[in-house]
Amino acid sequence: MNAYNHKEPPGYRGWVGLHALPKLNTDNPHVREFLMGVGEYWMRKGIDGWRLDVPTEVTTEGFWEEFRERIKRINPDAYIVGEIWEEAPEYLRGDRFDAVMNYRYTEAAIAYTVGDRVRPEETIQDRGYRPYPRITGAEYADRIDHLLALYPWQVQLAQLNLLDSHDTARFRTIADDDERACASGRCCSLPSPARPASTTATRSASRAACRTGGRARAFRGTDERRGTRMRSLSTSS
Repeated sequence: MNAYNHKEPPGYRGWVGLHALPKLNTDNPHVREFLMGVGEYWMRKGIDGWRLDVPTEVTTEGFWEEFRERIKRINPDAYIVGEIWEEAPEYLRGDRFDAVMNYRYTEAAIAYTVGDRVRPEETIQDRGYRPYPRITGAEYADRIDHLLALYPWQVQLAQLNLLDSHDTARFRTIADDDERACASGRCCSLPSPARPASTTATRSASRAACRTGGRARAFRGTDERRGTRMRSLSTSS
């Protein structure tokens, strides 16, 4: 076993070879029960929910359904969000997650507000989303209509609509420090039924004004569900 010397193989299977992320056999009932216990332990400590890292890697039948049932038994209002970069209606039918990190919204918002300033080779690279090429206002509206039709209304209210995250470049970096684009991105988030979310760095940098009726207003966002105490769970099968 070698968890710390990254110059040597870990001696176990790791997710994409990472020493810090051993692949767990969730088909094993003891492993499964241990992970369920982790979820329950922190709920009883008073956290408000779970962000589930790459949950599609867990293919054990019924795993996330049981996880949801046991978490909600402790706190029916617990928030469970999955880090899924694609459209995921099968995970949002009310038996697994409350929401996903809505990168499909992120793509549309960036492609519309940042447009041709996006430099994929520098700021997007091999991330799991594609916020380019530039789209028009009508195309943006079409994408939002598609997303609104994709999930039930109760899911729309819970979705994590983000401009950036710990896995992406900051929105302001993608916008090449363009103040108008930053303000537009923030403003686009506000009409959504979901609660807008952004990183602390983007909130701090985006004091640019969104002018409405001749008045300048600076907007604050949420830091991936501001005001909640969330834990992140990484499991790989």
